[in-house]
Amino acid sequence: PLLLFWIANASAATINAASCSQADVQTAINKAVTGGIVAVPAGSCTWDAPAAIPNTKKITLQGAGVDSTIITKKTLDPVNWEVISLSQSGSRVTGFQFVNGTVVVDGDGWRIDHCKFYRANDGAVGVYVRGNRSNAHPTGLIDHCYFYNTRVVVFGWAGLVAHSFWAQPLNLGSSYAVYVEDNTFERTVFGNVMDANYGGRYVFRYNTITDGTIEAHSVQGNHRATRSWEIYN
Repeated sequence: PLLLFWIANASAATINAASCSQADVQTAINKAVTGGIVAVPAGSCTWDAPAAIPNTKKITLQGAGVDSTIITKKTLDPVNWEVISLSQSGSRVTGFQFVNGTVVVDGDGWRIDHCKFYRANDGAVGVYVRGNRSNAHPTGLIDHCYFYNTRVVVFGWAGLVAHSFWAQPLNLGSSYAVYVEDNTFERTVFGNVMDANYGGRYVFRYNTITDGTIEAHSVQGNHRATRSWEIYN
């Protein structure tokens, strides 16, 4: 039993990325197994392409801290803003600063925490929860992050119509939502810090906001509106 225990833990060991470059981080992700940690060292790196965690592995992608591991998206291309993709892996991202980049996530059981999302002079999406399942809303947690001119956006289903979500129970007070809590939002450019649409569900609580708004979008054409929003404290 002791040998089996050791093997199980060894297989989920920490993989140390050689640097904070996109290539080294992706290489470390590819080597990692479910339950493992990919540790990214301190440094400032500029990425052309995102790093992606596949659906088949649930890992922790861990930087050295928001002022230590800084990832900058090279170009402000509105079509190619993604810097990290968690897919539907249920993984965790923690300890990074992202400049001009967006973390994109779907699925269940994921967490994005203790990160900084920074945009200098215009508003942008810091975390984009983009549901790709027509009958199951993403569920996860965004906590203890700092958003500067950036925001959280929740799409229930990127197929947009989202009729099936409106046929489901409202389930207020349940875990069937995206939870955004214990974060700090600061804006110098007018805009929202939280928004949703297309059957999106969110709980926004225990956050601190300076010069920002909270929104829940309504019906747009044939596409369904935000399904539920709970805002308190």
